[in-house]
Amino acid sequence: MKDKKFTPIINPIFKSQNNVIVKNILIAILDITYFIILTPIFIVFIYESNNGIVRWYIFFFSVIGFTFFSLTIGKLARKITEYVSFYLEVLLSYISYHTKKCLKRVFKKRNKKEKKTENKQSINNIIISYGR
Repeated sequence: MKDKKFTPIINPIFKSQNNVIVKNILIAILDITYFIILTPIFIVFIYESNNGIVRWYIFFFSVIGFTFFSLTIGKLARKITEYVSFYLEVLLSYISYHTKKCLKRVFKKRNKKEKKTENKQSINNIIISYGR
């Protein structure tokens, strides 16, 4: 039996033009979740590092920094992340494909050996039963 040609598994949700809305909703949910988790950690860190005084300008400059990052370097970071995640997905698909292929070979050989031993045992049982 010929093996199928290797094709990477690519997530169809993010590659289809029809699902742009789904992609945007998922990204918004991830962003909101990130900020829900990050906010208490950030506030506790600022509270502890400033001897119990939380100053307003720390939050102001944090928002400005986030905005500046997302409008400038953030776009580059997103592109790099897309390329890295794509190549990791291809690599993992390649490893998964060849691992499955090797495991199939191993289990085929194992099953053949088990069948041979079963046949020998059944032949021996038949010979023994007729010999009595």
